[in-house]
Amino acid sequence: VIMASAIVFALVAAMTWGAGNAHAWIGFGATGGLNFASLDDIEVKDSESTYDSRTGYHFGGYMETGIGPLGLRGGLLYVNAGPLFNGLSEIEGVPADFEDDFDVKFFAIPIDVVYRMVTPVVTPYIVAGPEFRFTTGAPDQFKDNFQSSIVMGSVGVGVKFGAPGAGISLSPEL
Repeated sequence: VIMASAIVFALVAAMTWGAGNAHAWIGFGATGGLNFASLDDIEVKDSESTYDSRTGYHFGGYMETGIGPLGLRGGLLYVNAGPLFNGLSEIEGVPADFEDDFDVKFFAIPIDVVYRMVTPVVTPYIVAGPEFRFTTGAPDQFKDNFQSSIVMGSVGVGVKFGAPGAGISLSPEL
């Protein structure tokens, strides 16, 4: 966590130092949404969406800064990925009393580079960067199978909707 904080601080300092006449921006916000183990977990049928039992959620906060179209966004999220191991007790050779109905939970620290199209009301953007994950624990029978921390990569797209000067916006992201 200390190393991730140092990286974020160094990148923010490098991006804002010497900005000159370029339009620098900074923002803070809250984030939340649904998590899916894979895109196959989402089914769309006649305007009704059904979600597999592995649906999870996340919430947290973020800070972003940048110059012109290029920015950096760091965040802290609590993630409940859902019951990813549900159904293991039905596999041949697994004891019938095997407890597999727990949710996988962790904290995530994403550090994303953001590239935005510079438009006033609707702003499409792409993001990519590393994500540091720290588990919040695991049931006793899985303790040897869970790492306490891992590094992942993420790539996404989004669209920011907001009124110029209003100070509030909505950014759906995939």
